[in-house]
Amino acid sequence: PIEYMGIDVHRWKDTPYGLFGWQGVVPTKTEMMAQRLVNIVTRRLLSLEEAFRRLDPNELGQLLLPAVNEAVQRDCGQYWATALRPVLPLL
Repeated sequence: PIEYMGIDVHRWKDTPYGLFGWQGVVPTKTEMMAQRLVNIVTRRLLSLEEAFRRLDPNELGQLLLPAVNEAVQRDCGQYWATALRPVLPLL
């Protein structure tokens, strides 16, 4: 199970076992696995600078454009969203 099933009297850290219950192995280990994955990706495989260097700025801009348009409309109003829509892809 994802959540601990049983009476939560005592649980051993980073194990699925408790004194009177059980939690699935993968849900128990998610934090540790996520930390290891981030460590491997950021320190051993590729630096943050290298990751950003590999991004295509035009493609990233096109991916972000709908969210930027939505934020402008929400925060600045329909007038500015309409006025900025033609120039946002150029920025």
